[in-house]
Amino acid sequence: MRFSVQRWIPCVPELAFVLATHPSAMNRWSEARIEAVDPGEGGHVSSVGATRFVHLPDSLLSRDTRLEEVVVESRPPHRFVYRVVGGAPLSWHEGVQELTPRVDPRGSGTPGTWLIWHVDAQLDVPVPGADTLVRRQLEAGLRRSLEAMVTAAHEGVDAEPLPRWTRPPEEDEPTLRRAAERVEAELREAHRRRRGDPRAVFAGFLAELSAEWMAMARRGVAHSGWVLRLIPLSARYYLDALQGDDDGSCEGHWREAFRSAERSMRTRPYLDAVRDALGSSLRAHLEEDLPRVLATTFADHYAGRYGFARFRADHRVLGRTFGPAAERFFAEFPRDAWPWGQRLARRAMPASLRSRPLGRQDRWLHRSRGRAFDRGERLARLLVRAVRA
Repeated sequence: MRFSVQRWIPCVPELAFVLATHPSAMNRWSEARIEAVDPGEGGHVSSVGATRFVHLPDSLLSRDTRLEEVVVESRPPHRFVYRVVGGAPLSWHEGVQELTPRVDPRGSGTPGTWLIWHVDAQLDVPVPGADTLVRRQLEAGLRRSLEAMVTAAHEGVDAEPLPRWTRPPEEDEPTLRRAAERVEAELREAHRRRRGDPRAVFAGFLAELSAEWMAMARRGVAHSGWVLRLIPLSARYYLDALQGDDDGSCEGHWREAFRSAERSMRTRPYLDAVRDALGSSLRAHLEEDLPRVLATTFADHYAGRYGFARFRADHRVLGRTFGPAAERFFAEFPRDAWPWGQRLARRAMPASLRSRPLGRQDRWLHRSRGRAFDRGERLARLLVRAVRA
């Protein structure tokens, strides 16, 4: 589902950028209501890592729908890229706004801006014709919004500070990828060697998640080196806990997760027990380990050159990998491990219509990852201050 709309805007690119990207200015012309949530790098509402809610107007295809968007790239006054990371059945949605100086094509001689708005989206709903209906609605809504933007520009645009653009860090990606591949292999070996150990359930899932993150680092994130750095450190916290539980030196959050997994294996059906074990391990990872992983990675490699918030976009995008990782993890289970109803559904239904592999934990996971990023930012500030002191 790809399309582009374009329009001449009667103001210079610096003002057109404000009008097109600042939530307060967008509400002058957008059919959807835009709500700023988190500022991005440098504390700006339209810099890299900024998040916003887009409250869609009620229509035949949407009612009380709120999309969550995150800014992936912000190069004022010429380029702005955002992604939808929550709130709609979309496996992908990216918008790109390109602005270039251009005199009024109608011949008035007025300086202005040519705005091209590209949309690339994919629905996560396998209903024939749904993508065509959604595309028509989106495209028509954007065209109306651009006409309203022209009116807003004629009425005047207040000059506002534009975000500062800093280039993404240059990384030694081959070296980082080899380190990530080694730890993925270590996780798979731990899962194989400890098969039947409820504490090792997370090793298999984390190996699949690492593979998803490495794939995403090739094609779906702005800071691939940052993603690759997270993988070995995340795995090391867990593998050290696994070894520490054998030695009696395990951290408390993992000790609690491991005991919960063992209780589930003794008292619940196998597949339900695996899900419980995976859930308790995910909580230990997301609530305790991940904030430290994010903070340490930033403090060791990026502090002083970049803002922590610039990595929020990639963090949100990585949230979409947990479902596919769980699908791959559970796909390895033998058929007789599944209840007959779920077995039939997995054979007869496309993945998008099946129940989520992580069950009711999907919404909790999204919120927990958001809290982990915020905690990581606070921890990073403390680490940087301690180093400077």
